[in-house]
Amino acid sequence: MESHGSGLRRVLLLSFCVAGIWAAYIYQGVLQETLSTKRFGEDEKRFEHLAFLNLAQNVVCLVWSFIMIKLWSNGGSGGAPWWTYWSAGITNTIGPAMGIEALKYISYPAQVLAKSSKMIPVMLMGSLVYGIRYTLPEYLCTFLVAGGVSMFALLKTSSKTISKLANPNAPLGYGLCFLNLAFDGFTNATQDSITARYPKTSAWDIMLGMNLWGTIYNMVYMFGLPHGSGFEAVQFCKQHPEAAWDILMYCLCGAVGQNFIFLTISRFGSLANTTITTTRKFVSIVVSSVLSGNPLSSKQWGCVSMVFENCGLGMPSGVLYQAMVVDPELYLELAGVSWRSACILYNENGTCYLYRRYHAAGLDRKISCYKERLRSGIVGIKKDDAVALFQSMLRSRPLPTVIDFSKLFTGIAKTKQYDLVLSLCEQMESNGIAHDIYTLSIVINCFCRCRRKLGFAFAVMGKMFKLGYKPDTVTFSTLINGLCLEGRVSEAVELVDRMVEMEVLPNLIILSTIVNGLCLQGKVSEAMALIDRMVDNECQPNAVTYGPILNRMCKSDNTALALDLLRKMELRKVKLDVFTHSMIIDGLCKDGNLEDALSLFNEMKTKGIKADVFTYNSLIGGFCNAGRWDDGAQLLKDMIAREITPDVNTFSALIDSFVKEGKLTEAKELYNEMIVRGIDPNTITNSSLIYGLCMENRLDEANQMTDLMDSRGCDPNIVTYSILLNKAKLVDEGMRLFRKMSVGGVVADTVTYSSLIQGFCQSGKLNVAKELFQEMVSEGVHPNIMTYGILLEGFKVDDAWDLFCSLPSKGVKPDVKTYTVMIGGLCKKGSLSEADALFRKMEEDGITPISGTYNTLIRAHLREGDLATSAKLIEEMKSCGFSADASTIKIVMDMLSDGRMKKSFLDLLS
Repeated sequence: MESHGSGLRRVLLLSFCVAGIWAAYIYQGVLQETLSTKRFGEDEKRFEHLAFLNLAQNVVCLVWSFIMIKLWSNGGSGGAPWWTYWSAGITNTIGPAMGIEALKYISYPAQVLAKSSKMIPVMLMGSLVYGIRYTLPEYLCTFLVAGGVSMFALLKTSSKTISKLANPNAPLGYGLCFLNLAFDGFTNATQDSITARYPKTSAWDIMLGMNLWGTIYNMVYMFGLPHGSGFEAVQFCKQHPEAAWDILMYCLCGAVGQNFIFLTISRFGSLANTTITTTRKFVSIVVSSVLSGNPLSSKQWGCVSMVFENCGLGMPSGVLYQAMVVDPELYLELAGVSWRSACILYNENGTCYLYRRYHAAGLDRKISCYKERLRSGIVGIKKDDAVALFQSMLRSRPLPTVIDFSKLFTGIAKTKQYDLVLSLCEQMESNGIAHDIYTLSIVINCFCRCRRKLGFAFAVMGKMFKLGYKPDTVTFSTLINGLCLEGRVSEAVELVDRMVEMEVLPNLIILSTIVNGLCLQGKVSEAMALIDRMVDNECQPNAVTYGPILNRMCKSDNTALALDLLRKMELRKVKLDVFTHSMIIDGLCKDGNLEDALSLFNEMKTKGIKADVFTYNSLIGGFCNAGRWDDGAQLLKDMIAREITPDVNTFSALIDSFVKEGKLTEAKELYNEMIVRGIDPNTITNSSLIYGLCMENRLDEANQMTDLMDSRGCDPNIVTYSILLNKAKLVDEGMRLFRKMSVGGVVADTVTYSSLIQGFCQSGKLNVAKELFQEMVSEGVHPNIMTYGILLEGFKVDDAWDLFCSLPSKGVKPDVKTYTVMIGGLCKKGSLSEADALFRKMEEDGITPISGTYNTLIRAHLREGDLATSAKLIEEMKSCGFSADASTIKIVMDMLSDGRMKKSFLDLLS
């Protein structure tokens, strides 16, 4: 149930509609009778071309509706095509013409009252369409109303009226009135059929379509047929401008009145509109009689009272029952919200009977019927509630329209209960309610959202074609999105080409979706080709469409292509924004093309595109990475001068650059400035400053900054702790930091563990190093070759050899440094043969020895006095481009001095 505030708004809106309809049509009624009876000019001619009023009204309302659509329409598609109104246009043209023609024989009040007998077609439609059985009192009320109209027609009017009308109260006039009612009924039925088939049709769409055909028919009738009087009517208006003014005012009143009528129908239904237009008849009679000097006799007033009194009696027991079935909430608003108000508005007997009908229908047990629920909203509806509401709709009589089911299915689909929607759609169809294009579109959307059901979605589209429906852009967009979600982007491209063949122009959402999908698959050239084809078909992409292509180009180091595409976008008059330029500037900076980036940045200024913080951050980061910290600092000043607020990333880039340049003082000044500006340093900012302090061996200050980070809620990360561990003076201090890091929830990585293990190995605490290594493995941190190299260097030879031999089984391939360490260990142990064998195995494994490998093995053989092997290794080392190091030369010189080596051996080293 809607809130009290919502109900009040509806009542106020209804009052506004009532006032608008009454004001427009009461004044139009006065003008209509004036035109039919008034004499114009000195010759006192009457305007006898009353059929011309229909044409004039059509033209004015056509222009009015066209202007309203252009000003206020949201541009949505799905409205009824203009040609669907042709039949309604015929009856709508003939009906009013008969009504106007009737004024030649009867007075306007008599015509208005005759039209007040609309209860007869209402009861007829209620009996045939809704299956309602009416009681004897209801039939009696209907015939009393019709009798009142007949008695009114037979009574004589005043002599003044007789002098103004050629043949008052003629039966022909009333016959024309009844034909007018019949054609009006057909017109309304056709309009209801159109709005049912095309639910997105707006009130102004109907107004435009009806008046377009009305203009065509009346133009042919007035100017194309031999007996047409259009030219005479135009000539009369030229000779009598006063008549032209009255006609214009008559048409404007009709246009305003149509606006209020369609607003009433769209918000409250045709029943409310009929009630309003019927009740205004009485006011029209009074105003017309008073202003036109066409008074009613006392007997005629009695007939008027009888008609409307019986309308008041019959309405609750018949017509309002239909209102309860269709829209009980609106009924309660109109009837005064309570039964007591209903008794006051109508009469006690009629209301009591109405209550019996209300009770028999079961509406007193559950007033919040399906229409109320749909109108009040079904956002976030649960599965059980959705099923219950669906079942209540199936039990309703008359059955809800497919439009009502569409509202329910749309609400359920928004909660992502796609399988439920598909199940309910199947039940709806099995209950004899045929799908329309909107429910079929919902089904397609649900199949596309369900995994592995995209084929069913295409089958439903085939059903659309079979039923004669033409899928619109929304339907194709759903299918294309489904294809892209499954990675079938090439098929999506083919479907777009099929759309173009069917003359369904893809929108930017479709184009952007496919372009993004192609770019995610790296098919940039195909994305560009698709855009070119769409441009040829007058589908102009925007900057968002080009965005994924530019992004992919920049990330693939193709910034030159990105710049070329930017120029192409400019030629195509694509509106470029700061995001487009910033994306390319960022790519240029990462590629090191700083001058091109700065040129594009200056180009933005000339185009009037204001750079943002991301643009400046890209430039500052690029200059800082290139060591041009001074240019980065100048950009920061320019940024502040242009009132662009720097963020933490701006300062972090500059602080890191200053630290790496050894400008710790300037870095700390920037750090303090960002705090003054209210920008909190993040972990990256603090880690950079900690690194600078550690580089200057200011370890106490570095540790204090770490504690300050904790107090400010800025948690140090693995990079922060790794910096501190690398600079820790003592192994115990490093272990304290390591445990603090673990308590803080920071997971150590391979580098952190390796640094600690190296420290313990170098300090001779091999057992602690082994324990830390086992902890590293148990924590799931995988040692790398650097870790094993540290252990090999620290372990005893036998332990190191066992570890070395186990490396392949651990999935670790020894590198040249690992081999060198192991060869050195074997040499120190005196196992030269094992060292030589490992050296040859190293070469067999495709690992090229380095200078350290050769020198280590040469020194070992020299110490053993094996000059021949040493000489052979020296020759091999020289052929690889290496030379003896200082330690090797020292051993040679020592052996020369004590006579263990001939001087000729020294020539090998040169």
